[in-house]
Amino acid sequence: MDQSLLVTNGHRLVEALDEEGIRPIAAVWYHDMSIDAWRLWIVPMDPNLDKREFYRRVGTCLRTHEQIDLDISDIQMMSASHRGIKGLSEMFRIDGLSSVHLSNDMLDGFFLSDGIVLRMAVKQTSVAA
Repeated sequence: MDQSLLVTNGHRLVEALDEEGIRPIAAVWYHDMSIDAWRLWIVPMDPNLDKREFYRRVGTCLRTHEQIDLDISDIQMMSASHRGIKGLSEMFRIDGLSSVHLSNDMLDGFFLSDGIVLRMAVKQTSVAA
């Protein structure tokens, strides 16, 4: 898929999820080389949000916002503790929406072949020395 379309549709979905109260703290397009497909990783603000409820609410957003040209299979709910998300959150702080393109990066031991960071507002936890 064209990366400009990924960004446009990703921004539209994140805005729709904001309106629905899910407010993603992270949204990243990730190119999964093993299946040659892009997935939009979403980290919801509520870490206790049930996966079924998350996908139900995302599906509702996709149905009610017809201008978003995505399928539920394009979306993947992620945890803020995922190595890739943790690595990105150490590099970036994006509270609104942006489009930071990355390629061939190692993030906390996770290889990111291609990615586009739309939002990265994951709070860092400090580690006592």
